[in-house]
Amino acid sequence: MKITGRHEFIKSNFWNKAIPQYNIGYVEHESYFKQFEEKNPGIVLGGNYIGGISVGDCIKNSNVLFEKAKEKLK
Repeated sequence: MKITGRHEFIKSNFWNKAIPQYNIGYVEHESYFKQFEEKNPGIVLGGNYIGGISVGDCIKNSNVLFEKAKEKLK
């Protein structure tokens, strides 16, 4: 992407004793993400909104995401 400019805005929050949770109705969102990928063959969605919120879940899912992307390139 060759981005050379500086960021315009940064905001962060830190909760010492928080456990992230998906909102009620998340199952419908997950279904939508899957349908979206099926309708758009060149796009692979990934991040903490799919497969787990925690950093550990994202690390575990990175290999799944890699394999999924590799398959779509074939």
